[in-house]
This record gives sequence, structure tokens and C-alpha cells, in this order.
Amino acid sequence: MEYPLPAKGEPFDIGRVVGRGFAVFTANAALLIGIDLMMEGLPNLALVLLGELIIWFNGSGAADTNNVSTTWLGVLFYFLSSASISLAVVQAMNGERPRLSAVLQFGWFRAQTVSMLAGVTVAGLLIGLILLVIPGLVLGTMWSVAIPAMMMEGLGVRASLSRSRALTEGARWPLFALLAAGVVLLAAPIVALIFLAGLIDEAANGAFAIIGMLAILKTLLGALVNALFITIIASAYIELRAIKDGIGSEALTRIFA
Repeated sequence: MEYPLPAKGEPFDIGRVVGRGFAVFTANAALLIGIDLMMEGLPNLALVLLGELIIWFNGSGAADTNNVSTTWLGVLFYFLSSASISLAVVQAMNGERPRLSAVLQFGWFRAQTVSMLAGVTVAGLLIGLILLVIPGLVLGTMWSVAIPAMMMEGLGVRASLSRSRALTEGARWPLFALLAAGVVLLAAPIVALIFLAGLIDEAANGAFAIIGMLAILKTLLGALVNALFITIIASAYIELRAIKDGIGSEALTRIFA
């Protein structure tokens, strides 16, 4: 299947980015969702169930000290999943069949650099959000394609952030609109499920079996939502590469040679 790319110098087109992202996702949904489950969903599920077991046996205060660490691990898992899914998306856009083993292997190979990128990005966003919110939104938009840039171009942390800033220049308003709409639309089912889970949990009086079933359902839905969102971000990166550098997706996959 061919995925149309813009010529060098064309404007950033949200419709083209989303359409291409959906096309790649629907053609490779099982693989992309599976990657997110392995890199993010299942590790997060294990953390949730472990926390619930701690609460179950020791009381609600026992797990409070783990909140910061589990939150950071959740962010790290998301970055690792984003890195691996970005690789698979580019392979698919190049007309290749993404190989799960190669994608996961290369994703873990760069895990240390991805972890450092996650730390710098989260710290920058938190500082920006504290400073009247707007700086955080600006940084979030500027750095939105740092992960695929790191994975596709073999860059380090600072170079990935600089590359993302350069790629998004001139396209940040439409990119911000894409990110904002994506976060709202894709987060809606997760928020609804969390609200429903709270009602059911209260009615079930904290029964561990019910909590476990809801956690599994949330994990599956989250994998679907995250894989789709990350695919669209990767599609945006490819759009920006084509506009800025005037190359097709085949040039992005040389890293696998």
C-alpha cells in the first residue's frame, strides 16, 4: 500500500497526516497494539495490580510512597512504546512488513537514550507548565517529534530535541491543533472508563477481582488509544521530514540496513 507524501516546501496538512496515520494503523493494528501492550500496557498493569495488592494487604497508605516512582515508570514505558511503534510505522510506510522482533530489539537497544530523553522532556514540560502553562505547551509542540527523530536518525538526546524544534518550525500551530485534538478525542474513552471503574469499584467495595478486571480492560483500551496516537505522531514526523528535507519514507528506513 502506498502512502502519499508532500513535496518539499508544501504546507503541513493535518488531514493528510491523520489520513496516513489511520491507514497505517488499520493495516497494522494487531502489531502496533501488541507493541504497546508489551512495552507499556502490561508493565503498567503489573504495577497497578501490585499497588492494589499492597493496599489490599497493608491499607491505603502503604502504596502512597510508590506513586512518584510508578508514575515515572509509566512515562518511561510510554516513551519506549513510542520509540518502537515509530520504527514499525516507518517500516510500514516504506512498503515493508514490520518485524516485531526487529522493532522490539532495536527499541530496547536504544532504551537508555530514550530514558534520558523522557527525563529531559518531562522536566522541561513540568517547568514550562509551572511557568504560566503556555511555555509548557510551546515546548510540548516543539518537542513532539523528538522520539521518532531520535529513532529514525540515530540522534542523541540534545540533538533529537533540536531536530524536533527545527522540523516543527513553521508548522507549530497546525501541529498544536493536531496534538490538542488528538489528546482530547483519544483520552475521552479512557476518562469515561476510569469514571465507570470508580463507580463499579465503589459498588463492589474494593473487591480485588473486580479491580483486576477493570485494570485489564483499561490496559487493552489504553493500548488501542496509545498505539493510534503514537502512529499519528510518527505520521506527522514523516510529513515534516518530507516538507523540510524533500525525501520519501524509503530514506527513513536506512537505519534498518
